[in-house]
Amino acid sequence: MTILVTGATGQVGMELVKALLARGATVRALVHNPASAGKVEGPGVETVSGDLQKPETLETAMRGIEKAFLLSQPSPQMPQEARNFVAAAKGAGVSHLVRLSVLPAMPDSPLMIGKLHGEADQAIIESGIPYTILRPAYFMQNQFRSIPTIGKDSAIYGILGDGKVGHIDARDVAEVAATVLTSEGHQGKIYPLSGPESLSMTEVAGRLSAAIGREIRYVNVTPADVKTAILGMGAPELTADIMVQLYTMISEGKADMVSPAASEILGREPRSFDQFAQDFAPMFKGTGVPG
Repeated sequence: MTILVTGATGQVGMELVKALLARGATVRALVHNPASAGKVEGPGVETVSGDLQKPETLETAMRGIEKAFLLSQPSPQMPQEARNFVAAAKGAGVSHLVRLSVLPAMPDSPLMIGKLHGEADQAIIESGIPYTILRPAYFMQNQFRSIPTIGKDSAIYGILGDGKVGHIDARDVAEVAATVLTSEGHQGKIYPLSGPESLSMTEVAGRLSAAIGREIRYVNVTPADVKTAILGMGAPELTADIMVQLYTMISEGKADMVSPAASEILGREPRSFDQFAQDFAPMFKGTGVPG
């Protein structure tokens, strides 16, 4: 079985490639920037250059593919990218599409990220191709963005207040996707995904403190401060606005959830935040990368 993976050099994509190979699948990795192909090249992996906004590249990438995984970055083009993907998949006779979405995805969502993902999800649902949509609540790996301030100030800054969210490890999301792509019974399903508990940022700071042996504080700041920080990382203004909206939703308690879907699909409990913190403690300590 050959499976196309978009976003193959990203956080979820690289883990998905590993998980698919472990299950005996052959992977065709769609790479937007050929210079990054080395991240996933290896036995069982074919890399192909492609762009979700250029349908002709998708037609080439889809030839001979049986199943496909769609991951796209939030942008005004996201719904059209999904439609391009669907058209290429139909032309190639793909039998199953799996899309990585977000928890608040709805075509009429008041959140930009929810609306964009919701419209893209709808393109998949209406495609006529058997589909599965994965909607994680919040990646544990998002905490990597705070490594600089943890190192400098022993602090995590944000606008989540006391809001809780069902953190899930990106590695578990990848394993869920690999299981869905290589087993039966998941077509036509939309799965909300979380880890085993919903946590506030104060609780996250406490778990990270225990893992690295040094106190980390959570400090609530203003939305303007967060937007400025995101822009300072080189992100476009739209991305900054999307993230501020998402964080505000979490602060209002609208993402406080724990879903059993990941454990039911994986046949085990998804990783806890404590396990994540231990695994990546060297990064949060600033002493290196996990082994």
